[in-house]
Amino acid sequence: METDLVYLTTKEIADRYRVYPSTVRRWVEKGLLKPSFITPGGHYRFTPADIEALVQGAAA
Repeated sequence: METDLVYLTTKEIADRYRVYPSTVRRWVEKGLLKPSFITPGGHYRFTPADIEALVQGAAA
């Protein structure tokens, strides 16, 4: 069975966690959140697993 990967933008992550997009970018810069890939234009794309890793790290 093939699963379709869902990629979320910085804004989508910010909206989901009620923070500013600049906060999400800061998390990436600090190494707290790792994007799945960066587009040629320099935009971050995340999977739900990327976000789960951030949440699990914050809970520890």
